Amino acid sequence: MKAHDAAGMPGEIRSAANAASCDVSSSPGLFDGSSAVFELVTRFGGASSYVAADPSCDRFTARGVEGLIPYREGPRCRVAFGDPVCHPDAVDALAEHFRSECAKDGRTVIYAAAGEAFARRCVDRGYAAIEFGEEIVLDPSHDRLSGADGRELRKKVRRAEREGVTVREHIAQDARLIEVAMRGVAEAWLGAKRGPQACIAPIRGFAPSTSRRWFYAASSSRMLGVVSLVRMDARNGWVIEHLFHHPDAPPGTSEILLTRVLDVIAEEGATHVTFGTAPLAALGRVYGVAPMQAVGARLVFDTAAKLFGLHGIGRFREKFGVAKREPTFLLFSPSVSALATYGLVRAFNAR
Repeated sequence: MKAHDAAGMPGEIRSAANAASCDVSSSPGLFDGSSAVFELVTRFGGASSYVAADPSCDRFTARGVEGLIPYREGPRCRVAFGDPVCHPDAVDALAEHFRSECAKDGRTVIYAAAGEAFARRCVDRGYAAIEFGEEIVLDPSHDRLSGADGRELRKKVRRAEREGVTVREHIAQDARLIEVAMRGVAEAWLGAKRGPQACIAPIRGFAPSTSRRWFYAASSSRMLGVVSLVRMDARNGWVIEHLFHHPDAPPGTSEILLTRVLDVIAEEGATHVTFGTAPLAALGRVYGVAPMQAVGARLVFDTAAKLFGLHGIGRFREKFGVAKREPTFLLFSPSVSALATYGLVRAFNAR
C-alpha cells in the first residue's frame, strides 16, 4: 500500500475501520458524530433520512416521542422525506403528531419516498399514494464483476485500472488538501451539468466521522471522483449519499470507485447497501386518486423524468448487481394532487 505523497493523493484503498443544482458548501452541517439528529438517523433512518442533517431541511419532533421527521416547506404544504425516523413502534404516533401540527398551521402533508409498509398504513388513514420509484439495494458481498451480468461493469473497471485509477478512504489524518480537492471535483462536476438537477441534499462538507465516510478515486496525484456513505444501523449497512466524478475523469472512474468501496464494506461485515430512491420508468400502483388525476400524474411524471434525466440513474445503479428492489411512494391528501406533484419536484431539487 502506497503512502500519501506531498499532496495527499492516494495509493490503494484502506478502510478507516481497520487502520438543480445541488450546491457545494464548506458547512459541516450536523455530521459531527455527536449530533442527536444524526444519532437518530443512523439508528432508525432509511435511505432518505440522512437529509435530516442538512441545514436546508427542517425537522419535526414531538414531546414524548424519540424521533423526527425531516421536511421542507412548500406553498401550503410540508414535504417530508421517507418514513418517520423513530422506533417502529412510534411511527404512527409521530406521523399523527406531524399531521396535526401541519393542520394547525394550514399546511397539508406530503411524504416523498415513503416505504411500502408506511404507505399502506397512510392509505388506510385516507392518504392517496402513487408508486413512483424504487430503492435499489445491493449485497456488498456479491461478485459483481463475474459472468455475463458483470461484463459491462468489468469492462469499465478494467479501463479505469489501465488509466492508473486507484481508490482509498479519506480519513481524519488526511491533509486538508484532500478536502479541497474533493470540493474541486464536486464544483467541476456540478458546473458541467445543464438544466435542473435531481438531488435531495446538497454536498456539504467533506470531513469523515464514525457514521459518515468519504472515499475518493485518483490518478497521478489528481483527484478524479468521490463517494460518501452514511451508516444505517437498522439495516447493518450504508446509504450511498453522493457519487460524483470530474468531467475529465477517465471512463470507468465511478465504477471502479464504487466497486472498491463495496469490497471494503463487505469485508467489514455490512450486508446492505442502498443508493436510495430511483424513479421507475413509469408510475406504478396508484391508490386513492381519481382516474383522470392519475392520467395527469403520469403525464407530469414522464415530463419531469425527461427534464431531470431520471431514468439513467436506475440504469447506472443496476450494473452493480441488484439484491432486491423496494418500492417507494408519494403520499398526499387526495384533494391536493397538483400540489403533491410540486412536492415531489421540491423534494428532489434541493436548493
